[in-house]
Amino acid sequence: MKIIMGLICFLFLISIYLVAEPVNLDGNYIYLPEQSEDVFAAIDETVSTMSFITRPIARRRLRNTNEPYQSIDIITKTDSVFIATDGKPAVKTNLDGSSKRWTREDGEEFEVTTIFKDNSLRQSFVAEDGKRVNEYIGSEKGLELRVTITSSKLKQPLTYRLQYQRIDGQ
Repeated sequence: MKIIMGLICFLFLISIYLVAEPVNLDGNYIYLPEQSEDVFAAIDETVSTMSFITRPIARRRLRNTNEPYQSIDIITKTDSVFIATDGKPAVKTNLDGSSKRWTREDGEEFEVTTIFKDNSLRQSFVAEDGKRVNEYIGSEKGLELRVTITSSKLKQPLTYRLQYQRIDGQ
């Protein structure tokens, strides 16, 4: 009898989990540096095993392209998402994982894909020398941005987490 009751409770909890509403990521967010990881420390850790010749080059490039966004705006539609950072034009992608060519304001080109899975948006930027994955994970109060940078030129991935507060009252 205890086994049957335990099984019923287990199935009930699983059904609640499966029916749970996904977190709505739409909104405007501002950066919370005091609650975020230190990006420059993460960069220094990532390049620490490189040679003294390549280390400063890699550090400079990573620092230039990994300044924390001060603001993030997300708008999702049925099959697409618009993500704008720091007042720049939004990157629009489909949510089905299909690839879209996008050019950053400095002229670097990327293939960008986005999927929505497990209450997070996973947006990947692939360039000829590496890949950046931004994973946006929502909560009632804000947003966590998990960043992973991989490249054949790096001995280990660069990873860090940034916290954002929702400011639009949603």
